[in-house]
Amino acid sequence: EKVCGNAILLAGQRAVGLPVQINPFAAALFTCHDGALHSVNPYSVIYFCPPLDCLLKGNVCHQLHHALNKDYYTFIPFSHVWLRRKRDEDWDRYN
Repeated sequence: EKVCGNAILLAGQRAVGLPVQINPFAAALFTCHDGALHSVNPYSVIYFCPPLDCLLKGNVCHQLHHALNKDYYTFIPFSHVWLRRKRDEDWDRYN
């Protein structure tokens, strides 16, 4: 999964006739983000911004995605922004 996203982006750019390029920093950040999502440590740094890491429990949701094999399909759990109850429910389910 970690390398595949960058390859798909470059292939997609080529397919639609855009210049085939990617910012090396963005590629490295994407790889680190994806690696952190697959960590089983719920306190992993995911978004490289402490307030976002505190508010959005992306790692917890991604682990629930693998454990339950349903729901939790996005990398960014937007429901945690709007509903603290949802964030607490996910945290409890994870534990």
